[in-house]
Amino acid sequence: MAKYVSSLLGAAASTTANSPNLLVEAAATGAGSVLAIHELSLSGEASSSTFVRFVLNRPSARTVGGSPTTQVPQPLNPGSRAADYTVYTDLGSSTNAVTAGTVDLLVPAFNAFGGVYTWLAAPQGEIIIGTQGAGIGSQVVVLYSKSGTPTVSGHFIIEQM
Repeated sequence: MAKYVSSLLGAAASTTANSPNLLVEAAATGAGSVLAIHELSLSGEASSSTFVRFVLNRPSARTVGGSPTTQVPQPLNPGSRAADYTVYTDLGSSTNAVTAGTVDLLVPAFNAFGGVYTWLAAPQGEIIIGTQGAGIGSQVVVLYSKSGTPTVSGHFIIEQM
């Protein structure tokens, strides 16, 4: 099972689920249709004390249209094949709609004035995305801020199962 990294570099935190900072979407079927998030790390770049409360959420509905930025997940092992899932960033410039789900999977909250948040999955505690096309709520996760808009950088480590 190959692991990949996707990142945010100097991104202004988005406070709307409609234009999340990052959207990870499993493939509908076949390779890349089941993913496991092993790590999420975010670091603040604010120039003064600024609290930010991100959420990792499974949306209940989503449409990606327009021209969002597609990020190519990079394999941690250079011998691994290309990822079969999709990562979008900068969805604010697209015509998309993401309806946030009612439960947030993670709530990375920290002071973005040099603060760091890192979540590492416990063994067998990975966040699973996708279950062979079982519906949008299981195929997609989004990362956005529920409060605060500072600049942040960070990464996800995701296993394609």
